[in-house]
Amino acid sequence: MLHINRILAPFDFSTHAENSLMHASDLADFYEAKLYVLYVLEVIATPTIDEKGHIKLRTDRDPSIIDPSRAALEQRLKDLGVVAEVRVERGPAAEEIKKFAEEKDIDLIVLASHGITGLRARLMGSVTRVVLEDASCPILFLKSYGKSLLEESGDGEDEDLQIT
Repeated sequence: MLHINRILAPFDFSTHAENSLMHASDLADFYEAKLYVLYVLEVIATPTIDEKGHIKLRTDRDPSIIDPSRAALEQRLKDLGVVAEVRVERGPAAEEIKKFAEEKDIDLIVLASHGITGLRARLMGSVTRVVLEDASCPILFLKSYGKSLLEESGDGEDEDLQIT
């Protein structure tokens, strides 16, 4: 018998992450587990020139960005009908996901195979790959394309995950 009490669904506002969130939400309902949704703000370094003409890197550490990000995440979860504890962190996404999973003693991480794309993803490496390799708990890895475990309603929208 599986004992799943705490589920983590990392979220980046992509449609792939939304799909994995819906799977995580249904699993949390089925196992009567607590669902955590984590959004990580990557720290951005911006080159600046100081008063002496020296180039310096300034990182965006402005705490005022956390609250609007949390509000946007809470609104998205409300729109999707997902009940979860929300957390917004700042730093390298893979490291923050692993750290959060250990801190909360997460039993299962639900991850999409794709999130951000393009040059940014290539430069950072795959967050999913790093989490898959280094996380200390089991991971449900969902392909972003192809068959879904979510049952589709008549309008083409995914509904509840059916576990039997």
